[in-house]
Amino acid sequence: MEEGQAKLLFAELAATPDGWRVTLPDCAFLQRPVDLVLQTLPVPRPAVPQPNEVMKSLAAHLVANLSTVIARAEQAFAAHLGSDFPTYAPRIRNPHLWLYVETLEDDGPSRWTFVVEQIDNPDYGTHIEFDDLLVIDVWGGD
Repeated sequence: MEEGQAKLLFAELAATPDGWRVTLPDCAFLQRPVDLVLQTLPVPRPAVPQPNEVMKSLAAHLVANLSTVIARAEQAFAAHLGSDFPTYAPRIRNPHLWLYVETLEDDGPSRWTFVVEQIDNPDYGTHIEFDDLLVIDVWGGD
């Protein structure tokens, strides 16, 4: 998907209590649909601001490079889990690209996280941190 096409996804963003979300077409992480999450508020508030231009630009860039993003996220996820991968992989849910306004402001305009949640522990997620298209850290927690 080219960046121009990726920007068309912004018309499909659905409001959430703390930002915006869209399921990415023709995209899967370990055979599960992938969402793009643009969190524009640190905590839920009555009025959710629209994604800013920095966030939209990074989102369009990432969606335009989804095959690279997904491949690197899957590799990092498997490496992080090691021998636990075959047991853990079937229990994942809601894999998504998470762009958080505070991370962009505090850590830089190309920092974001691919989050993989767990079916049997909804508060837990594996966080694959990226700087642009490069994996820089992987950790699990809530």
